[in-house]
Order: sequence, then structure tokens, then C-alpha cells
Amino acid sequence: MTSEQIEYLHPEYGSQKRSRSLLNRSLKRMHEYYLIDRACYQQVILWDDSVKRTTVVALGKLGSEAVNFFHHRERIRYEDGKPVLSQKVHHIIQVNNMEIVIREVAKELGWSIAKTPEGEELWFCEAGNRIVRHENKLNPDVYAIFQNDRTGDLVHTFFEYDTGSEDRGYRHTFPKLSKKFDMYKEVKEWKDWYKNPITNYVKNPFPDIFFVTEEKKRFPEFPRVLKSKKLDVTCCLKKDFETNIREYFKQMEVSDH
Repeated sequence: MTSEQIEYLHPEYGSQKRSRSLLNRSLKRMHEYYLIDRACYQQVILWDDSVKRTTVVALGKLGSEAVNFFHHRERIRYEDGKPVLSQKVHHIIQVNNMEIVIREVAKELGWSIAKTPEGEELWFCEAGNRIVRHENKLNPDVYAIFQNDRTGDLVHTFFEYDTGSEDRGYRHTFPKLSKKFDMYKEVKEWKDWYKNPITNYVKNPFPDIFFVTEEKKRFPEFPRVLKSKKLDVTCCLKKDFETNIREYFKQMEVSDH
């Protein structure tokens, strides 16, 4: 995550005077105790494609243990003592940016991320097979349950963020991406999915899917590939995502699915 993302997603910092200095002090302290990895003043592409020098942090080994991750994945790589931000880091940062866009649009249109009776939000970045639980090990980038604050209606949605690194150079066939969406199709046709209690409460028993990409060469062919799989998929470029997610919430306002 970037320090700006942390400040947005943890408003307790933003509600205090000198919030940025307090946040930076906390990050420095956690880094000193090996709870996080920290790469300072890195050039990062923001959601609007502008570039900003900022601090990027990731859980360190001790931090992974503190939050009960069963294994630690190195996310900040170093060469000659200097951090190198990989394509994986770029992907994670963009998924976090996508979350912020979704939260802002949802709030504007009277939607929110649904909560458990204990108050925990039903939003799972890097949702993984712990959400799907299918033998094909489908691993969505994000799974979220949204609630209409006016009507109480619930919808759930998968999100996939594509940096364009997979199937690079393909213009008509997309073997890796097609295989992933075949997995979605398998889950949609899987009877055990509909035994999940949430499917009794949402308007769309199988989640809608957003495929958000940086790669213009996915169009127009890849949306045609997705259409053939009979999945409810919105496929859009990153620059068009805010418009599409806004249209999605408005559609869910009136749709009986």
C-alpha cells in the first residue's frame, strides 16, 4: 500500500492534526520493529495515470505473523540495497486504488460495503479460494458485498484488475485469461456455490464480475470472448472504470436481476 491509501482507508489518521507526520512516524516505528517493509519516495502510478513519489509499505515477516497470515510473501524486492517495485506490487497498489474509487462512488450513490452483525465489512481483497472454495482454486482479486443504504438490497461482485502482463502480444486469443474465466464459469455452474447462505439474500445469486484492464489491446476481441462464456461481466479500461461502476450501482438500484 502507499501511505496515501493508508491515510484514506484509516481515517483515524486524517481526523487528527498533523495526520501525515503521525502516519509517517507510525510507519517508521513499525519498520524499525520489522513489522513492515518500507520503500520510501518511490515513483508510483496513481489511478489517473499521474506519477507521484511516495512511500510504499508491505507486511514484513513479523507483521505477517501478527495478523495470522499462514505464510509470508516478499512484496518489496531489493537489489544492491535499493527497493525495486515489481509488477506484483504495481498490481496490488492499483487494486487498492480501485477500492478507493469504488468506496467514493458507492458513498455518492447511497451504497456501502455490507457489514456482519459484528460490524466487520464484507470486502475481501485478494479474496482467494477461501471465498470461492472450489477445487479449481479460482482466486479473484476482490470479492465484495454491497448494500443499498435506502432499500437494504444486497448485491455481490467480483473484481479482476489486469495490468496487461498476461497474454501480452495476443490480439485475438487470450489463453491465460480465457482459462481464468472458464474457472468462473465452472463456479457459476457449481451447485455447491448456491448452498452458501449469502445467495439467499443477494439480488444476484452468482456475483457480477468487473474486469478492469490497463491494456487497450484487449479490445474489441476479449469482451467477445467473455460474452461467449455467458457470465455477467463488465469489461472496461481503467480510465472508464469510474463511469462503469457508477452505472452499475444505478442499474442495481432498479434491477430485479
